[in-house]
Amino acid sequence: MKQKIAVLIMSSGQRALQYLLDLLDDRFFIVVHVDQKSGIDNASWRMPSHAVFCQQRFPVFWGGFNLVLAIRECIRTAFEVNRDFARFAVIAGDSLPVVPLESLEAALLDLDREYMGLFEIANDPSLRNQPLSLSVEKYGNEQPWRFQNYCFYDDELLSPRSRLEAARKFGLDPGTTDYLRGSTERIVNSIVHHLPPRSGLFPKLFFGECWWALSCDSIRLIADDMFSEVYTEYFRFFRNPDEHFFHCLLGNKSVALTTMGKTFAGNMMFVDQDPARAHFGNDALTVEEIKRGGYFGDVIA
Repeated sequence: MKQKIAVLIMSSGQRALQYLLDLLDDRFFIVVHVDQKSGIDNASWRMPSHAVFCQQRFPVFWGGFNLVLAIRECIRTAFEVNRDFARFAVIAGDSLPVVPLESLEAALLDLDREYMGLFEIANDPSLRNQPLSLSVEKYGNEQPWRFQNYCFYDDELLSPRSRLEAARKFGLDPGTTDYLRGSTERIVNSIVHHLPPRSGLFPKLFFGECWWALSCDSIRLIADDMFSEVYTEYFRFFRNPDEHFFHCLLGNKSVALTTMGKTFAGNMMFVDQDPARAHFGNDALTVEEIKRGGYFGDVIA
């Protein structure tokens, strides 16, 4: 069976990945990237015949550029298998479908719709070397700040959410780990404050969730830029570049997208943004919640 949909799974080694691999049948071709620093060997998983691993693995940190590299590598791997996929969908390794696979397949094969959140944000150079909180105060979110300032999060000592990983890696108690992380952050920040402003590479700036499902037409439209060293360097020292990299490349192709008849239907994955429930608590999603979020709501009975 020649699949039309490539599902690109970003996994940090959660056990839930096996449920996902068992559930997605052979109408989907699956490419899996397992976080290199998870320490889990690819052979640990029971893989169906329609699934492959990325052989090149990256250590993925929250907020870092390595997640973009992992997604790019999954796209490259899929193209090596089949140049004619109709759709590429990026999802998390701890996710599961909330609609029947028949409905999911039908929605993803509606190739006039691109499942990506695409929101234009302000270009405000006055935010350079200012507190992130100023962006939140002015615009209600931090995204404009990201384009004016530099971050480097692809390391246990620098990613805001890698405190425990740093403690394990260096064999330190939490207090010493916090001191080491704080010192490292101050040193790096003192350097990045002196880097030159980013170039005006994009006429418009965009934001959206990391999880998206794009047609092959749109992937091909940005393929050269996606692997370009110019765009790679632009986003390498960026806070949460996975929420901007593909979005900026595609959002600035509006004329071509209109010519191709593409419309944007929003993110296809339910992402819980409630701060009170954002730490992997016990959530039970209702059909009403999913419909309200716009995640394939029109294909749910």
